[in-house]
Amino acid sequence: MLDIHFLQCLIIKIKNILFRCSRSAFAAAQVMFKDDSPMSVVTTIKAPANHTKRIRKQGLPSSIKLRLVKVILSTGETEVLVTSLIDEEKFPPEIFAELYHYRWGIETFFSKLKGRLGLENFTGKSVEAIRQDFWSTILISNLETIMTVDIEEEITHEIDEARPNKAINRAVSFNVIKNLAFEILSTQVNQDILEHKLKKLFLTNMISIRKDRVVPRHKISDTRSLNFQKRFRKHVF
Repeated sequence: MLDIHFLQCLIIKIKNILFRCSRSAFAAAQVMFKDDSPMSVVTTIKAPANHTKRIRKQGLPSSIKLRLVKVILSTGETEVLVTSLIDEEKFPPEIFAELYHYRWGIETFFSKLKGRLGLENFTGKSVEAIRQDFWSTILISNLETIMTVDIEEEITHEIDEARPNKAINRAVSFNVIKNLAFEILSTQVNQDILEHKLKKLFLTNMISIRKDRVVPRHKISDTRSLNFQKRFRKHVF
């Protein structure tokens, strides 16, 4: 459920926001999921009573004006977005599906970071240790991107006829580069030999790319998700 205090802080810091609402969100958003609801509506959301004291202490208003926009997906499903872009003439409802889609690359990147970090497996409990783990992961992720671009293009060109639509397995490349990070950053290692070694490892772990593939979304309960994280998820460090 969206926190009004969180939304207010975001609007103050970054001016405009765009979020997806769940069916269990505030009442005005729940109404938007109905078939006969409008495609766009501006509403005022009041802070819950238990948040009022904290909001007033920070000098924030007890209510916030937001816009709810309905988006119909290609599957026929309904999504409801909440945004601070209230001007309906300047920002018509039909632009929001594409606008919201732009966040996908960012969202999946943070998802990968969370998986790669293994949030319950930091190397330390101090703030400094967590920062080091986070930024070292960012460094390795950026290094992986830089190093795999040219290699992937070369590999794709070489295997185009024999095995079309193949790409480097990012989970594998991340761990290969992470384990060889000191060699990669060292000035004493022959980089041509190292690149050949990386390329060989990447070739043994390619994945298939299926163009225009649509994977249906399945809603998973919190209990099932927790069970997967605790017992079945393959952790990568």
